[in-house]
Amino acid sequence: MVEAVGIAPMRTPQAFILALCGELDMATVSPCAAEMMTLLTAAFVLPPPMVVLDLRQLRFCSAAGMDLVLDVTNQCAERGVSTCLWVSAEGIVRRMVDLLEIGERVRVVVHPTPMCTSRFPRSGPPHDSC
Repeated sequence: MVEAVGIAPMRTPQAFILALCGELDMATVSPCAAEMMTLLTAAFVLPPPMVVLDLRQLRFCSAAGMDLVLDVTNQCAERGVSTCLWVSAEGIVRRMVDLLEIGERVRVVVHPTPMCTSRFPRSGPPHDSC
């Protein structure tokens, strides 16, 4: 059975935050992309200054998942909205970000605290927020 990726949207005066939870891979990337695009389309009615993709709750992220992350950042750039990724200091997501050199294309903020175990993180700006 494939577990869907949970997405928790949150809008603040500084950013529109999409917190992802679960496993982002070939089996989950298409439904996740559709949901993210729906949320972003609604958010772009009144464009936020920034879109934050909070990846700290992802237990796994494949290359297909990272491709989706880059697609989202490109969609935002086309609308003049900057993007930032929040990742945990350790884990597969951080390794993928480093291996694929995502930080050369998108601002990445690394959180020193370990990934939360709750379904969705307490969303809020990190110490050195975007």
